[in-house]
Amino acid sequence: MTLGFALFAIGMAMVVSALKDQTVADILRGALGPDVPLGKANPSAPSGAGVSSTDGASLTQSKESSPRLLSYLQSVASRNFGLEITEPIGSDSGGHVADSYHKQGRAFDASGTPEQMAKFTEFLNHNFKTSLTELIHNPGGSIKNGKSVPGSFWGSLWGEHKGHVHVAI
Repeated sequence: MTLGFALFAIGMAMVVSALKDQTVADILRGALGPDVPLGKANPSAPSGAGVSSTDGASLTQSKESSPRLLSYLQSVASRNFGLEITEPIGSDSGGHVADSYHKQGRAFDASGTPEQMAKFTEFLNHNFKTSLTELIHNPGGSIKNGKSVPGSFWGSLWGEHKGHVHVAI
């Protein structure tokens, strides 16, 4: 199986998992059969967390795969949710602090209608929560290092994230 096809299959499984409210590992097991090594998913983690590719390599929490996952999520934000990528990966408009994940090439920002941003935030919360270093979108998206935090955790940044979704891996 080529890497491109494997990533496509995993992407489709993520979409199906969101629609069917099942984990991606369950979707892939059903499609590929029980003999394909998918690794162990954390049963207490949100749907989609701990997803493994068909060669057993983790797609989450891996330094090697983080850039691929971030690129995938940026693509999904635009293609599947109709969001405009206002601060692409590796871009910094200059309005970020010195240690910003944007400056490190580990974050992107996406904007759209409140409904589009809410749906994307829900998708991330449901499928990638434990893989996210930061998710900031007011309301509904407040994750730091894979764990939900109150909006107040972000201080004044919380109020600045009503018009866009910030995603960092």
